[in-house]
Amino acid sequence: CSCNSLLVDHILSEETLIILSNNSFPAKVTCKRCTQCGATIHFDRQNVCLLNMGKFCIAYEVMREVMFLFLLGRTTIFTQYSVLKKAHEDACDMAFMGSF
Repeated sequence: CSCNSLLVDHILSEETLIILSNNSFPAKVTCKRCTQCGATIHFDRQNVCLLNMGKFCIAYEVMREVMFLFLLGRTTIFTQYSVLKKAHEDACDMAFMGSF
């Protein structure tokens, strides 16, 4: 926070999914709240290689695969999403299939 005060954990009521290549896990999103000014700093777990996309958190390995297939393989984002969806269907990942 810009006021350099103590930040405390705060749990948001929203459920999210942590999305891996062929599996996903439900999770609660946390954030930090400033004890002085009340500012909220949203979840950002770069240190554990997760990217917070709002409704879900996606593993860097998935994002890197999307990036390389888009840049080098010239596939569309829709094609990549379709492949990711199929991988989760094959793994019987009901949480992923029910979210999209």
